[in-house]
Amino acid sequence: MNTHRNKKAIITITAAIMFFSNSLLSQDIKSSENPPNSHTRSYSDNWTCNRGFSNSNEKCVAIAIPANAYLESNGRSWRCQRGYKKEKELCGLIDVPENAHLIDAQYGKGWECERSYREDKNRCTKIDVPEHGLLEHSSNGLGWSCKHGYRRGESNCLAIIIPTNGYATNSAYDKGWECLLGYQEENGACTEIEIPENAFLDRYGRNWQCDRGYYKEDKSCRKIVLTQNSYLNDSGNNWQCDRGFKKSANNCIAINVPVNAHIDYSGSTWRCDPGFRQHNGLCTVNENR
Repeated sequence: MNTHRNKKAIITITAAIMFFSNSLLSQDIKSSENPPNSHTRSYSDNWTCNRGFSNSNEKCVAIAIPANAYLESNGRSWRCQRGYKKEKELCGLIDVPENAHLIDAQYGKGWECERSYREDKNRCTKIDVPEHGLLEHSSNGLGWSCKHGYRRGESNCLAIIIPTNGYATNSAYDKGWECLLGYQEENGACTEIEIPENAFLDRYGRNWQCDRGYYKEDKSCRKIVLTQNSYLNDSGNNWQCDRGFKKSANNCIAINVPVNAHIDYSGSTWRCDPGFRQHNGLCTVNENR
């Protein structure tokens, strides 16, 4: 009985030894397949290059780090030290002009001008802010704008003089004011818009238009006289003929529709019926059907 148990235990131990031996042998084989300066990934059987090396044709080649550079935290690329910028595969010294400071950038010029200075041909020139002007942080334009109540001239800030019945627009680039609704600009002043009888100020407050049923003629509104078979259009400032009629001077005359024709969608002319074609004011059989 004991002999049988001992044999069974020996078989179990032997199987376990063979299993671990095969596992170690498999790991040795995988390890031996990895190129130098690499290691097997922890989450797969694939390999990756060690820190400071890059994959080149299935080989791990040391990353060439130029002078004034350092290996980045990912271990796969390099970065120039502060005060240097990438120039192809090297780190070139950034030439910072007077009145400028370094910025954290690997490309571009690597610097920007101090406040109250602006870039001009790789230099930083002083911004000349005129009286009643304000310094603004902008790489474009003059670098300054005018205070409220002033507008920009060529190199100065001009006081905005608002005429009677005008208001400030808070714009530093045009005259800086506009006329109130119901007024219009004339020679730098705001004059009241004269609204004729049977008219009203339009939605923009800069002009007038006639009431419905009237039309504009010079500076007045004339009443529209409707003829027989006519009606006011949608705007109410003109008229058109009923369907089946057309304008002729100031009247609406009936459209003479030939045989085998019908009034078209516009209502002011006719078209031949399907299968007929127009010829000399008539509708004849279309023989090309």
